[in-house]
Parts: sequence; structure tokens; C-alpha cells
Amino acid sequence: MFLRELIPSDDDWQAYERALAPLSMHVHEAAQHLVRVHRLVEEKTIPEKKVYAGTILVLIRHIISQIDSVSILVEKGAAENCGQLLRSAFEGSLSILYILEADTERRALSYQVASLHQRNKNLRRLDPSHEAGKQLRKALEGDPLASVLQNLPAHFGEKAKKARDE
Repeated sequence: MFLRELIPSDDDWQAYERALAPLSMHVHEAAQHLVRVHRLVEEKTIPEKKVYAGTILVLIRHIISQIDSVSILVEKGAAENCGQLLRSAFEGSLSILYILEADTERRALSYQVASLHQRNKNLRRLDPSHEAGKQLRKALEGDPLASVLQNLPAHFGEKAKKARDE
């Protein structure tokens, strides 16, 4: 870890670690709590075959992943890099709260439909034979990283063509 090299002395580094240890434990406990929430939602919805509950479960898993990553970064002394992860977890939390606020089934299913539309849109942009793919390649002309589009694995092209038909 390169951050350690920026701290001038062992004493300063140990003080830094002591300051972050309680925060890391708190974040870790938050992730553990979310795992319990996930299990509770599973227990309550899977036997009833509530398809829309999958949206909530996926969002909880997303939040757990983000919070778990924050826990690891804080524990390793890289707390400065947690902003985007916390923002993503916060947005996931807002999504869950919105879905649960009212008309839960319709909102959860709408979230799934919107996610599929976004996925298909992105896949169409990867398909060089689709108009969206042509536009992307034109917009990236001259960009040194545009060659990445030519080196995509074959299954991306297959998924893109399938999304094109949906």
C-alpha cells in the first residue's frame, strides 16, 4: 500500500491506524446488520414467491458490497477513497426507501424494467452494426482508448445483438 509510504514515521502511522480502527469496526458492524436484513427479507418473501422482492434483495446486496468495501479501505488506512462507495450505498438506500414507501410491487418491478432497458441500451452501444454502436464509434474517433471496443470478448457481441432484438 503506497499510502503508508507517505506517512513520515511509524508513530504517525500507528496513530492513524488507532484513529481509523473504531470507524472500521463501526462500518463492519453496519455491513453485518445489512446481511441480517437481507436474510430477513429473504425469509419473508421467498416462500411467498414475491418476484418483486428480488429488486430489494439486489439493492441490499449492492449496499452490503459498497459498505464492505468501505470497511476494508478504512481498515487498510485508505479512508480518503470511500466517498464514491458511500454515495453509491446512499443512493441504493434511497432507492429501497422509495420502493418501500408506497406501491412497493409496482415500484420494484418498474426498477427492474428500467434496469433492463439501461442494460440493453448499453449493449446496443457495444454492437458495431447497431445505430447506437455506430454513433459511439464515431464519437470516439481519434480517442486512443477507442480500440477497446474492437477487443471486446465475443459474448458481448452476442448479448448486444440479442438486446438489439428486445
